[in-house]
Amino acid sequence: QHRPRHAPALERELCLSRPIRDASNFRLLPDTLVDRILLEGQRAVGVVVIGPDGPAVLRTDRVILAGGAYGTPLLQQRSGNGPAGP
Repeated sequence: QHRPRHAPALERELCLSRPIRDASNFRLLPDTLVDRILLEGQRAVGVVVIGPDGPAVLRTDRVILAGGAYGTPLLQQRSGNGPAGP
């Protein structure tokens, strides 16, 4: 699958999401930041996001964490999973 190298981030995201874009369990939320992961015990049950309309809780039966080498550990820390921050 071709991904434009210097395309804006949203355009790259649309290229990567094309195969699953029509799936009933997929939502693309532009201008939205994941603040933390909702945990019930050791199980992820959703995320808290901050979007154009303010904070929101999105609950789901499956959470796929793909924040990269820097974002994933930060999300885990803010969610209370892993070592405490400074």
